[in-house]
Amino acid sequence: MTEEKKTNSQQTRGVKTILRVLDTLEILEEYSNGLSLAEISVKIQLPKSTVHRIINALLERQYVRESPIDGKYLLGYQILSLSKACLNSIDLLREARPFLKKINKELNETVILAGLDQNKFRIVYLDKIDSSHSLRTVSHIGERVPVHCTALGKAILSKISIDELKEKLNGYELRKFTENTITDVKKLTQNLNKINKDGFSIDHEEYKQYVSCVAAPVCDYQGKPIGAISVSIPSTRFSENKQEQISKKVVEAAQAISKIISLAKTQNILWLST
Repeated sequence: MTEEKKTNSQQTRGVKTILRVLDTLEILEEYSNGLSLAEISVKIQLPKSTVHRIINALLERQYVRESPIDGKYLLGYQILSLSKACLNSIDLLREARPFLKKINKELNETVILAGLDQNKFRIVYLDKIDSSHSLRTVSHIGERVPVHCTALGKAILSKISIDELKEKLNGYELRKFTENTITDVKKLTQNLNKINKDGFSIDHEEYKQYVSCVAAPVCDYQGKPIGAISVSIPSTRFSENKQEQISKKVVEAAQAISKIISLAKTQNILWLST
């Protein structure tokens, strides 16, 4: 083997190793309760010996941790450090935070900022401020939720062109979560057209029972969606008057944030690609 071929072979092996490590981290991301070595091996289709070496390296660097209860492997705390660094670099977070605080203070309901994970075509929560009510919705920063049945998701989709929307929905499962979930592409498109005209979207128990949300899209200077903000509220408090009050506030906030972001022209760094 020539020196050049040897070098290329080593580089290829190195890339494969990196991809295997990423596969391991990504499969652990999907299972919040953790996975055993054998389960990881099956899911990423690698020998247990290979997975064992990868896990040991990740444990040493704290990217993976072992549950003291059942010995399963979970994402480690070093991931949080990377996530924080990533989030701190996104201008959308910094600009939106004061508006989230204002809405939360005025309504005392949970306010969420979200973006679109384009690779997995899911909504990801970037920031949130909880309500102080004992009865409130539960969510977590970093949580990923569907696009088709959440107010945040529909708000973002409403600003996507028809051609791009069709492309993104091709092969996407309009999974039914509740009796109110829209599972028909035509009905979803009609709903998105209405949202685009109204400026806000409503999820009335489409994703979770007993939970309602109102959201508005945040756009860049080209009018492309870069995120959305929402107010999430138990349906028992979601009166017609409350809906009108919330929609007005999220639209005003989203438009103000969009204006700030547009001036900065930071659209290229605001779409998540994780």
